[in-house]
Amino acid sequence: MKEDRRAKLSEIFKEISDLYSNLVNEFPEFGTVQLAQTLEEEEKYFSTSQGFYKIAVVGSYSTGKTTLLKALFFDRGLYNVDLPTAADITTQVPTIIKLIPGYDEETCYVRADPITPADFIIAVRWTVEQIVQKISMEKPNFSDLTPTSFNTWVNEVAIPALKQPVRGGTAATQEHYIAELREAVQIYRTLDTGYKLPPINSIKAALDAIKDGKASRTLRSISISIPAQNITYPIQLVDLPGMDVPNLAHRQFSYKFIAEEADAVLFLKDSQKPSFTEGEQELLTHISSKLYDIQQKCFFIFNKWHDTDHPGAEKAVRELINDYHFQSKNVFRVSSLPALMYLEEREG
Repeated sequence: MKEDRRAKLSEIFKEISDLYSNLVNEFPEFGTVQLAQTLEEEEKYFSTSQGFYKIAVVGSYSTGKTTLLKALFFDRGLYNVDLPTAADITTQVPTIIKLIPGYDEETCYVRADPITPADFIIAVRWTVEQIVQKISMEKPNFSDLTPTSFNTWVNEVAIPALKQPVRGGTAATQEHYIAELREAVQIYRTLDTGYKLPPINSIKAALDAIKDGKASRTLRSISISIPAQNITYPIQLVDLPGMDVPNLAHRQFSYKFIAEEADAVLFLKDSQKPSFTEGEQELLTHISSKLYDIQQKCFFIFNKWHDTDHPGAEKAVRELINDYHFQSKNVFRVSSLPALMYLEEREG
């Protein structure tokens, strides 16, 4: 019954799309931008009715996430879209890719959500709580927090405490938090100046913002709605930054999405660099110890398998199974680039 209802909604959506297409053909001045915005409103309506299947995509820069996604969704409408990715790991932001069935327009709808001061304070509180679970440290006075007082707390309280040897901890783990707090000082200063994001309504504008220091610090997420083919239900891919990117608001976004919204998690590793980073280890521990339901829906993909000898990657696979208790049936060894090249050749 539910599937029949979803199929009917998809048919209705297609009829609406055709109506809009005819309208634009007859009245060109209606414009493609306004069309995309109207379809985005329709998307919001139908997402409320039936919801997206949400997939978190986790992986550090240069693991081949974009290539993998384009290979997986080659004939679904994603192949011809230039996703906003940047060469600098520190400038990545969560990117929400919505594959919307039911219309044939080629226009993508792009928008950006900023980090608000309230978002930032929530992320700082979350990070501080994580730190005090590992070490003894005085918390900042959140009732009277300013960029100046936060900077003082970071440099005079937090960093000295994080540099102290910790039983059962590692220097690398503490350095990760130190980098994150130092970056947080810069984020807070940028937000405090009243900085406003530039208009972001295209993939090029999104890429420019990701590459810009101030803009990337204050971007909470970028959302791209893409007309999809050959799917019945809408799919939402959330391309998350690497877990060691030193923007605490982005890391908090990632943890929150995985814990509260994701229906599945694709965890991508480069087979040439298979060791888990400190940030990845923390996430794996968090999922395996606190998120049992999502643990069963984590799928690990070791990419670039054709380019490497495998001892290190096989060791990482054993860690997933033996140390973190993930399911061996959910581990895959792939080479997405040759697969994508084959699909391109097949399409001619």
